[in-house]
Amino acid sequence: MKFYYYIFYHFYKLWDYISSPKTLSDFKAVISIAFLESTFLLSYLYYTLTVLSKVSLVIITLVVFIFPNLYLFIFNEKWKIYFQEFQEYPKAKTQKYSLIIWFITIIIIVNFIFSLNYFLSH
Repeated sequence: MKFYYYIFYHFYKLWDYISSPKTLSDFKAVISIAFLESTFLLSYLYYTLTVLSKVSLVIITLVVFIFPNLYLFIFNEKWKIYFQEFQEYPKAKTQKYSLIIWFITIIIIVNFIFSLNYFLSH
């Protein structure tokens, strides 16, 4: 669970850095995580050639990904304890974890592209 909080921290810091004005970074981080989770789910559905309606996909995304993440990171204050701990990590450790998160993100997106291609070709 701590690494999941770190993923949120990473996206929070990213959105805080690139956004102007620096508002709603926590909500943008939640949406970023939900996007990756939804993309991972869609990849699975495409590989298994499962077709769901758009309404079903939206409901699944809201119920399974967005609402729990909103609770964990917006309405629950527990992540703030970890946030302070992550701020104190040495630069090398932060870079290592950031590299891992970017690698996972790229793998998920590339996997989604391949799964979509597989789905469309069958």
